[in-house]
Amino acid sequence: MRIVIVGGVAAGITAATRLKRLQEDAEIVIYERGDRISFANCALPYYAGGVVRPEGLYAAKSERLEALYDIEIRERHEVLSIDRDKKCVRVRNLQTNETFDSPYDRLILATGADARILPIEGLRECAHPLWRPEDALRLEEKLARTPNCRVGIIGGGAVGLETAENVVRRGGTVHLLEYGRTIMGRNDAGLSNAFIRLAESKAKNLFIHTETSVTKAEKLEDGTIRLTLSTGESLIVDDVISAAGVMPRSQLAREAGLELGPRDTILTDAFMRTSDPSIFAAGDVATSPDPNTGAMRPMMLAGTAVKEGRKAADTVAGLTPRPVPGGFGTNGISLFGTLWASTGKSEQALLNEGLVAHKDFFRATVIGRNHVAWYPGSVDLVFKLLFDKDGRVLGAQAIGREGADKRIDVVSTAMRFNATVHDLAELDLCYCPQTGSPKDPVNTAGHIAENILSGLVRFIEPAELRVLLAGETPYLGDDVTLARGVTLLDVREPQEIAEDAIDAPRLDIPLGELREQIDEVPADKPVVVICRSAVRAYAAARILASKDPARAVFVLAGGMRYWHLTAPRG
Repeated sequence: MRIVIVGGVAAGITAATRLKRLQEDAEIVIYERGDRISFANCALPYYAGGVVRPEGLYAAKSERLEALYDIEIRERHEVLSIDRDKKCVRVRNLQTNETFDSPYDRLILATGADARILPIEGLRECAHPLWRPEDALRLEEKLARTPNCRVGIIGGGAVGLETAENVVRRGGTVHLLEYGRTIMGRNDAGLSNAFIRLAESKAKNLFIHTETSVTKAEKLEDGTIRLTLSTGESLIVDDVISAAGVMPRSQLAREAGLELGPRDTILTDAFMRTSDPSIFAAGDVATSPDPNTGAMRPMMLAGTAVKEGRKAADTVAGLTPRPVPGGFGTNGISLFGTLWASTGKSEQALLNEGLVAHKDFFRATVIGRNHVAWYPGSVDLVFKLLFDKDGRVLGAQAIGREGADKRIDVVSTAMRFNATVHDLAELDLCYCPQTGSPKDPVNTAGHIAENILSGLVRFIEPAELRVLLAGETPYLGDDVTLARGVTLLDVREPQEIAEDAIDAPRLDIPLGELREQIDEVPADKPVVVICRSAVRAYAAARILASKDPARAVFVLAGGMRYWHLTAPRG
C-alpha cells in the first residue's frame, strides 16, 4: 500500500511512524512545504525570547526518521492539487520548481493551519505572524538589534501572550491588543481580569488592552510603526506581531471537492475519514467531536493533533480502533510564573449556548493553596468548577503559580469517565506537604458542589453582585425576588472591615456574634453574606437558614479575596 501524507508536523509525523510500526511493508511518503519537518510550533516564542536554542525548534530530523522507519520525506515540496479519480497528488519541488504527480492508495491530509492577518488597513505591510521557524528567527533578530524594543501584539490568545512574555524578558515593552472582553478567547471575565492583574504586577513593561482593536497600521520614515486604535489613541512601536488566530489550510480539500466542516475545517468522522473513503485528515485542519454534544468543531491543539494522527494511522492500517471521543480543550497558558489552566466548557461558553446560571449550571469556587499552608512555598490557587443540576462536571479552570495544571488534569480525566461532583468529592488524591493537602481544592470544590445541589448553600459571583449593586437585577433563581434589593451582611471582624470594606450599605455583624444578633438581619429581602474567603460566610449562611429556611441567602463566592482579584480593570 502506498500512503501519501501531506504535512510533516505533529499529526503527519505521528501518522507516518505509527503506520510503519503497524505495516512494515507500507510505502509512505511525506510532503512538507517548509524547510524542515517536525518543527515545534509552541517553541517559537521561547526561541525569540532566548529560552530555547535553535535545535529546540525541531522535534526530529528527516534523515533520522528515514533511517529508523524507512519513510520517504520530501521537504520543500508543496502539494498543489488532488486528483481523486486518478488517486494522485500534484507536487512542486520548491527548490527546482519541477512539478510531478505522486500516486496514492491512501492520502492523509495533515496540512495544519496558517496564521491569520486581519483585514486592517496597512496591517499586512507592517505585521508579521509568529507561526513558523522563520518567523521566530526574524523576531529574535529584531529584538537583538533593537534595544528596548517596543512591540505591538494583536491577539490575546496563547501565541500572543507567550510572545509578550518573551519580548519583555528580552528587555522590550509590549502593548498587547485584544478586541474581546477577555484574553484566551471567550472566557470567564473575572478569571481573565485576575490573570491579567497577576501578570502585569510582575512585568512593568507589559500592557494588556482588552476591548481594543487596531484600525490602521502605517510605517513611518524612521522605520517605526504607528498603530491607530479603536479607542482613538495611537501607539508607536518598533515591531508588530499578528497573533489573531489561525485558519485551517483546507484549500486542497476544498478544491478537490471534499466536504468541509465548521470554520473551513475538513469534515471527518470519528475515525478521521473524510467524505472520500481513500482520504483522511488529522490535526488542525480536521474537525473534532465535542465530547458532550457530538457536534463537530475545530480543536487546534497539539495534543489533539497527535491523537488524531494516530487514529488516522490505525484506520488506514485496517485496525478497528475506538472512535475519537473528542477533547475537552484542556490547555494552559503560563505568564511570568502564573499558570491559567482549563478544561471543558467555560462559563461564557455555557452562556453562549443559552444555558442559565443558577438554573442550568452552577459554580463552585475555591480560593485555596497549592499545598498545605504550613509548609514553605505555599501560594494561592484559584479553582473554579462548573457543573449541571445532575452533578455532571462541565468544566474547570485554575489559576496559580504551582499546581493549577495538576488539578485541571484531574478534572479532565474525571470528565473522560463521566464523573460527577460527588466523585470529585471522594477522589483519593496524593497528599504530600510539598505538593498537596489532605483536603485538595478538587475535593473541596466537590464538597461545595454537593452542598449547592442539596440546597445547603447558594453562591453569588462577584460580577453578579457588582451588577446588583449597580441597580440591575441579575437572575439568581426562580424563587428570588430582588425588587427590594438585598441585605449585605459582612461577618468579618471590625478591623478587617475597616481595612477592606465594600463601598455599599451593609450590616456588619462578626460571625461570633451573629447568633445573638440574628434578629437584626432584615427578613423581607435576600441576604448576601461576605467574609474574606467565603468560609465564615458559609457558616453564617447556615445559621441564618436554621432560623428561616425559606430565606434566600447567598454567599459571596471566594469572599473579598476573589472580589478584588476578579474586579474589572482600568
